[in-house]
Amino acid sequence: MAVTGYNVQVLKMTAALDAQVGRLHIGMIRWINGGAANDEFELTSTSGDVLFNSIADGANFIDLHPLYKWVNGVIVSKLSSGTVFIYLV
Repeated sequence: MAVTGYNVQVLKMTAALDAQVGRLHIGMIRWINGGAANDEFELTSTSGDVLFNSIADGANFIDLHPLYKWVNGVIVSKLSSGTVFIYLV
C-alpha cells in the first residue's frame, strides 16, 4: 500500500548563521557529513530556544532528531562541518 497526498518540504542549510524566518512546523532535523570528532551543530529558534544540538563522534557522522514542533523561524547557530536538512510537515 502506498501513501499518497503527503508532501514534505525540506530546508537545506550549509553554514553557521543560515536562517529561515516565518512560522515553521518542523518534523525532523538531520545533520549529515560531520567531518571529524567533536565537530558541532546547534539549531535554535529565532527567539533563542535551542531546538537541537549534537557533537560528532567521528568522520561522516549522521544525526537525526524528531521534533514535531511549531517554531517562529530557525537559525543554525553552530555548524563546524556538514549539511543540515530540516524536514517540514
